[in-house]
Amino acid sequence: MSFLDDLGQKIGDFGEYAGAFCRSAAVKTEDQISAAKLRSAIRTQERILSGTYENIGRRYCEQKAEENDPAFSEDLEKIRSAKEEIRRLGEELSALVRTKRCPNCGHENAASAKFCSSCGCSLQDTEKSGNGHTPENTAEESDFVQDDEQDT
Repeated sequence: MSFLDDLGQKIGDFGEYAGAFCRSAAVKTEDQISAAKLRSAIRTQERILSGTYENIGRRYCEQKAEENDPAFSEDLEKIRSAKEEIRRLGEELSALVRTKRCPNCGHENAASAKFCSSCGCSLQDTEKSGNGHTPENTAEESDFVQDDEQDT
């Protein structure tokens, strides 16, 4: 009987060890899940912080652009230069894909469009008429309807 008693004791010891191992693994898994949740929450807060800094920086730059603050003149010039290059590249892209960008809202429209399909601003003679809404340069619904019979 001693062999069976020893075997029973060893099986019992192994069961306790396996149980302790499983409990330890479960605790470690829970810890890993908690750590992942905390990392995710930290990244979310960092994105909020980064976006807030970006908004503050954008508003500050817009204010300082008017003041020509020498402490920021180099960076403000980079911003002005980048905006101008974006505008130039946008015009080049519009010519390539045959679209017009609305001067009021920036929406891309077909090259043949007379009015912006997003805000209704006139796209004809945009250099002369400016980019604001006025009664004479706001589209009517019929201006957006293309007449297929004219194309044939």
